[in-house]
Amino acid sequence: MANYNNVPTGHFSVLTEITLALIAPMEVIGYTLPERLWPDISEGLMFASWLRLKYGIETRSLPMYNTFSTTAAAQ
Repeated sequence: MANYNNVPTGHFSVLTEITLALIAPMEVIGYTLPERLWPDISEGLMFASWLRLKYGIETRSLPMYNTFSTTAAAQ
């Protein structure tokens, strides 16, 4: 969730979506996801690969955003 405020309007973060749509609801009902199953960059890479293979979208041409908060970097 550290990148939540860095994602431009109209875009999304795969890691944030996984956290909000999958992990958070499980934690609400009492399940704690083991740390070894926490999402990481590999999910984003797999999603980008899927977009390229299934839809022919060249993901390298999509807008990027700074993954480190300027507020966090200043602290």
